[in-house]
Amino acid sequence: MPTATSINHVKSGTIADVLRYLAPRTPRGGLIRLIDWAPDVFAVTAYLLHKTGAYHHALNYGSWAKLKKAHGQKRLTHEQMQHLGHEWRKRMDGGQRPPSPVSALWRRIMKHRALSLDKVYDHLALVALLLDLTGCADAACEGLGLPASPPSGKSHLIASDLLVSSHLGTGASTLCQHITPSTLCVLPKLHTPQIGMTIRSLTHHLAMWPRDELCPVWPAELLNGSTTREEGGLNVLLVPYPYTLETAQFKDPGINMCGMHKMADGFRFVRFEPESARNWLKNEFPRLLRKAQIAAPGGRIDAVVFPELSLKNSQEVVLAAEILLEISPHAFLVAGATNGRQNTAQLVIPFPIETPDEKEQFVLLYEQAKHHRWQLDKWQIEQYGLQGQLPPGNRYWEDTAFSQRSIYCFPLKRSLTLSVLICEDLARQEPAARLIRAIGPNLVIALLMDGEQDSRRWSGRYAGVLGEDPGSSVLTLTSRGMIDLQRKAAGKKAASQMCIGLWRDSMGGSARELRMEKKSSALLLCLSTDKRLEYSVDGRSFNTPVLRLTDHLPDGKDAIKQIRL
Repeated sequence: MPTATSINHVKSGTIADVLRYLAPRTPRGGLIRLIDWAPDVFAVTAYLLHKTGAYHHALNYGSWAKLKKAHGQKRLTHEQMQHLGHEWRKRMDGGQRPPSPVSALWRRIMKHRALSLDKVYDHLALVALLLDLTGCADAACEGLGLPASPPSGKSHLIASDLLVSSHLGTGASTLCQHITPSTLCVLPKLHTPQIGMTIRSLTHHLAMWPRDELCPVWPAELLNGSTTREEGGLNVLLVPYPYTLETAQFKDPGINMCGMHKMADGFRFVRFEPESARNWLKNEFPRLLRKAQIAAPGGRIDAVVFPELSLKNSQEVVLAAEILLEISPHAFLVAGATNGRQNTAQLVIPFPIETPDEKEQFVLLYEQAKHHRWQLDKWQIEQYGLQGQLPPGNRYWEDTAFSQRSIYCFPLKRSLTLSVLICEDLARQEPAARLIRAIGPNLVIALLMDGEQDSRRWSGRYAGVLGEDPGSSVLTLTSRGMIDLQRKAAGKKAASQMCIGLWRDSMGGSARELRMEKKSSALLLCLSTDKRLEYSVDGRSFNTPVLRLTDHLPDGKDAIKQIRL
């Protein structure tokens, strides 16, 4: 008999082995209690469908016609799944057992505990039960793990506690009570891919993440504080700082060791040293924010974004956030900054706490390290005019330290979840892109240290990939300083406009170039929220919020505004 630990690597063992692997601390007699919490049930059914590939049958009409003819067994309709799921949710909110048809599905699955995994694909009666219960569990978890105002029901509070406690305990967030997050995580989900056919095509509200090197983090402490943010559109200020760079900021640190070993000939490290932005933040940034506030619809700035390695350290990130919050109390800030030898994305979010006597405003600082090093080859060295600092005969790896890889998904409001990638992490599909596709955040922001953006370049291509699957809106941003280095190296004069970023959403078309005029210091994007009807392969549909950048606002004004000092 294979051990439970082998289940994660080979398609062997039995369903009972899978249950022991996923819920090792749950006694056999307690497995029936998994049905009380829909994310636990989903973890088991989705894992079995994925592990065996049996979810492929969801689109095979002939399979279900054959099943009905041979055994008289019918699949649940998508209306029945929705109804049972909503009833299940009401009972979770009330601390009650699930509806009897849901419990019956689980009991019938448990009767097949001794079945070998390699027999599951061809056992259509069991596959039908797994697919039906997966659909019911997904419908039961609509909005779970997203901000609710006011918080709705007991299940919302339980989900919030689970997401926080699992992250504190294991480094990874999960909605599960009994399924250990060291083997599998279940997370909230916003987008269902409308192309291709994967296990992600089955659900609207839940994502399955078999654990690997990447820790998914869902900061559930935001679920209550974030309810102060208005639903609807989003006014995002793009600040392509620094506006100038010197080639001397790119340095060979003189290190030739990679881990315990000496690097091969022809390879070196390069370190970029940001200059302090403290004076600019204190003097120019407040003026820029007030100009943007005047131009923004409703006088509201919701977010400010700085590129990769634009600020020197966390202290400057916090300073920028404090200045921002004085002008726009509910806005959040995303910036690239160093932390020692680490290249990080840092996000600062206001967090109000109300007591019977007063209301206090705190800020929460989150930090996500870069997953992949940038490598500069001869072409890139010449592209940015760095030959005087970095002899082109070598290839240079970015000198950044690695730590536990993680991807945050920030639930900022019910219609907005946000993930951030750092430059190379957008281009390298492993491991971040798989998790992004699983949880389907509404918005992905890629902080770049790159030349002028062009929809035909690499950033446009990879933004398009995420725009199609899972359907996220993608924003990229680089600094004007990098664009200037690129232009000087090419012997070009400063243009009247430069493309500092790209926008791509799921509503079709290529990436849109975000052009800033030479006399401007920032761009204000006035994003609107639309709805996209998305279908899962079992026929259920859901209107998913989509962030869009249109040409004009409803009042006819431009949706992209040049901000000048």
